[in-house]
Amino acid sequence: MRAQVSDRRSALEAEIAQARARLARYTGDPDVSVVGDPPNVNIDRQTLLAQLDNLPSLRSLDAQTTAMDADVRIGQAAKRPDWRVSAMYGRREPRFGDLVSVGVSIDLPLFARRRQDPIIAARALELEVARLERLAGERDALAAFEADLAEHTMHHALLVNARDNLVPLALQRAKLDFDSYGAGTVDLGTALLATLSVAEAEVDLLDREAAVARDAVRIIITYSGEQP
Repeated sequence: MRAQVSDRRSALEAEIAQARARLARYTGDPDVSVVGDPPNVNIDRQTLLAQLDNLPSLRSLDAQTTAMDADVRIGQAAKRPDWRVSAMYGRREPRFGDLVSVGVSIDLPLFARRRQDPIIAARALELEVARLERLAGERDALAAFEADLAEHTMHHALLVNARDNLVPLALQRAKLDFDSYGAGTVDLGTALLATLSVAEAEVDLLDREAAVARDAVRIIITYSGEQP
């Protein structure tokens, strides 16, 4: 039993060291420490859904769609005649009089069917592709969000089960085994194993609490734009 406890302690110490290494990687501080209040672990599904459009991946697709739409508009504008008016005033010698000239020029989009129309059609097709990619990106983000929420719900159910059932049952079993040992119906090893089971159940409860907290923090940071 001592060897099992030692193994468990070594595994937990290794997890702590790994967590500190990850934190040092993100912060750049080789001697990291955790300060301040714990992060928020309360998930508001409707609020996160309302902020889904602010995901960097979707904002990038929005920018791409806007650029494609601008290209289509530029192509359409190239088909319209471009008017330009210019005026010039010149002073000459008194015997000739001053000179005023006005000019009007018009750029006509000739051969639009062979020149502008294919370009506009190609850009319109690219715009439609960008819109479909944006729609697909939104669906992928929503699916990922719902999957993360489902996993968080599962972890929370495991936590509740450990807190309300597994730990109390382990305590009850340990008490019964020690009472039985006192009555001489079981040996000391059996009673000690029951105590070890209580410790394992309580450690498992802490692991489940950590899983729920990790899920919540990751979901909030990912889908709300909060910075850790």
